[in-house]
Amino acid sequence: MTRGGLKSVSPEVVPLEQPKLLPDSFVGYGELDALLALGVDADTSLTERQRRALSDWVHGGGLLVFVRQMKDHLTGPFMRELLGIKDRGEVTTADDRHLLVKQDAGPSHQIVHFLTDVDPARPVDVTASYEGSPVVYSAPAGFGRVWIVGFDPEAHGGVRRFQPLWLAILNQTLKYRMVDGPDQSAAVHVRGQ
Repeated sequence: MTRGGLKSVSPEVVPLEQPKLLPDSFVGYGELDALLALGVDADTSLTERQRRALSDWVHGGGLLVFVRQMKDHLTGPFMRELLGIKDRGEVTTADDRHLLVKQDAGPSHQIVHFLTDVDPARPVDVTASYEGSPVVYSAPAGFGRVWIVGFDPEAHGGVRRFQPLWLAILNQTLKYRMVDGPDQSAAVHVRGQ
């Protein structure tokens, strides 16, 4: 449906507590707009068919928001193949002011960031950076896009502390969907074990 030339988007979140329930064919993603994978280790939690289906879906236009809980989740074989992720080490910050946190979030946290690069280099949209290094960013993957969140929100005050960050990412996914893709309407949140 369009209004004034803009596509109407009706977001919907479907939590999925077991990554093993993800489809093993890209067709299983149907009209899904975005997939938020929180703490999912794609290399150990998903089968080879599920990894291939997820990769095919992203390359075909899917939007994946990948929030890791361990550096290996971000720099493992699946993410290297999907996006060309290269590990640049880690850094512990003095505070979390460089990230989007709730106004009433309480005292600042020291954040452990897992720094990465995308290889081959391509334009990235940076949502948050620390000392010039992107720590929350998105990069194209085929016709789709992958958002990388280079820290574990659960270890630094909980997911809710970073609500403005999630809203910024959601707005970015909507921007890409409205500009680049068909009018679809769902988002799925997958939480790792």
